[in-house]
Amino acid sequence: MRKCLLFMVLVGILLLTNGLVYRNEKLLVQGDVVRLALAPVDPRALMQGDYMALNYALNRHLSFRDIPPNGRVIVTLNQQRVAVMAEWDHGQPLAPDQHYLQIHRGNQQLSIGSDAWFFQEGQGEYFAQARYGELRVAPDGTARLTHLLDGQLNSLTAP
Repeated sequence: MRKCLLFMVLVGILLLTNGLVYRNEKLLVQGDVVRLALAPVDPRALMQGDYMALNYALNRHLSFRDIPPNGRVIVTLNQQRVAVMAEWDHGQPLAPDQHYLQIHRGNQQLSIGSDAWFFQEGQGEYFAQARYGELRVAPDGTARLTHLLDGQLNSLTAP
């Protein structure tokens, strides 16, 4: 009886884990592309190696005081799918060129998706040319950072 219960718990954990992996993989493949202008900072962590801390330019237009209960922002995209405007979601309907983005409240700032891009040691100069972060976004606003882009919206891949 005890072994059966332990087996069922382990199977449940595996199913839950695989479900989460599947959901994130599906988002990375099928999510809508949204590109955000960056305001990067280049730190180095002793335990993690080289990485770029990302601060999105649209954060400058958002205030901690005005965060709605759903924690979402609406971004308006241009023809290149770059976010050109952001406003808090207060239940207004979306226009065809708009998307939701979930906002996470950190200690110092608001964050969208990932706030860091990790790369191999010594490649900091190469990734310093990043001007945009490309995210894949689900309809509910969940976002995953997939690429850093240069000023011409070309993907920066490790040299």
